[in-house]
Amino acid sequence: MGSKKLEENREAVSTFEEDIEFFKSRNKELSTEHGGKFVLIKNQRTIGIFSNFEDAHKEALKRFGNEDVVIAQIGVDVPLNYIASVV
Repeated sequence: MGSKKLEENREAVSTFEEDIEFFKSRNKELSTEHGGKFVLIKNQRTIGIFSNFEDAHKEALKRFGNEDVVIAQIGVDVPLNYIASVV
């Protein structure tokens, strides 16, 4: 009985590739208000919007340690890179 309740409380986990696709699907929408800023994405959720990469990276480290996350610049057709791990 206890394990069933635990499963209900677990957050859905996405792969790194799924998070990249989530970013691509939201990039145009986000760019209308946040173009040029950086977005932190984990488990197909927008965790935060940041003025610079460094602030997004610090938040990723604080919240997720060495787990894979996506940090990408909003409004750029092809971001220079995606971050697979923040360490």
